[in-house]
Amino acid sequence: MIGGNDFCSDVCYQTNATEWINRDQEKYLLTTLHYLKKVMPRTLVNLVPSPLINLSFSIDKVQAPLTCQFVRPIECSCLYGPKYSSQRNLYRQLERRFVKIMERVSHRPEFHSNDFTVVYQPFYRDASIFHRRDGKPDLSIMAIDCVHLSQKGHAVSANGLWNNMLEPTRHKTTVLRELFEEFRCPTPENPYIRTYYNS
Repeated sequence: MIGGNDFCSDVCYQTNATEWINRDQEKYLLTTLHYLKKVMPRTLVNLVPSPLINLSFSIDKVQAPLTCQFVRPIECSCLYGPKYSSQRNLYRQLERRFVKIMERVSHRPEFHSNDFTVVYQPFYRDASIFHRRDGKPDLSIMAIDCVHLSQKGHAVSANGLWNNMLEPTRHKTTVLRELFEEFRCPTPENPYIRTYYNS
């Protein structure tokens, strides 16, 4: 699965979207991870869910700028096109289902050895847009189309991923925070990136 693009322009064309997530996307993920394990030893793979649905839907709770209202139905027709608007809740459920598949697959024993491991990083799981002190939405983490991340959004995401990589498995942050609000560093007690077996 590429990520947001599958939900933007593919999910609405599936004859059975639930089966597509449950069967095909898990199969694609497993195939990819087996391939990476075979050709890239000494690798840590971070599985990161797409932020698209959480961030994009959180924009809907505020008055989205006109550019967003105009561009999103074109760039992301499955989620914002009028033809499929009645399916948005289903697509959100499917995206949540895929996140659970990613997490479950990341725990499979075949992906944990001395020279290869897979870790699910949940920093996008409960992501939403930021709000300024006056309560108004701050869309600065989103690009002008409200579908892609802005430069700041990518920086915030990199900060979130880095922090997740240093957090113990059962205590990982699941929301985006302002840039450098927190920046974790290795400690003398834990001078390494956390995996399922060293947390």
